[in-house]
Amino acid sequence: MIVKAVNVIAQPKPEEGWIHRFRNFGKDVYLRLRDTFVINIAEIDAATDEFHVCGVGDQQADEVVGAIAGLAREHNLEDVLYVMATDEFTSHPAVILVLDVAFGERLWEVAWWHPTWVVGSERNRAAVEQMWERREQERSANVTIWSTQFEAVTAEDWRQMLNTIDMHHGELASDPPMKRLIVYGATVTPPITAALHDYQFECVKTTPSGFIAIRA
Repeated sequence: MIVKAVNVIAQPKPEEGWIHRFRNFGKDVYLRLRDTFVINIAEIDAATDEFHVCGVGDQQADEVVGAIAGLAREHNLEDVLYVMATDEFTSHPAVILVLDVAFGERLWEVAWWHPTWVVGSERNRAAVEQMWERREQERSANVTIWSTQFEAVTAEDWRQMLNTIDMHHGELASDPPMKRLIVYGATVTPPITAALHDYQFECVKTTPSGFIAIRA
């Protein structure tokens, strides 16, 4: 029997209370599966958008994925959640990419836990500068804002963005390197898919706010 891990990953909803909702969902998954599989409540208590269920037999993977999907529906998280089985435990360090020029204050709900890159706009810059000020005082937020506002439409637009992000968070720049891209403010198109593929990313979940891509 092949032993698998089931990875539960999400795009944080850019709204107040996300962490509380996601951890409550994780605790329900823990209560449902703890007697049969290996699931760490400490990981869930610290989770922001990812946790794991381990010790899953090959024949049990579909059952576990289905149980988690059912609980996600109960918590109204199915629109932002992706569940996948892998042959071994795998974590997915993430980078957040915000291309919505009106995202603004919603950055406060999503940008504290992963490096975040934000398209320039007056509203976004005001929020980022507030976060930078707070970083100096009490908390750390790794947020970078582009100096100008732009639209990312063509495959070349996306290749340039991905190249910039990869230089800072890819295999040659970060340990561990990014394996997940959480995108807000973009709808997947063939040019985007082509650019993602060039950087070994595959879009695995479209969401109301954008999409999640995972690196092979």
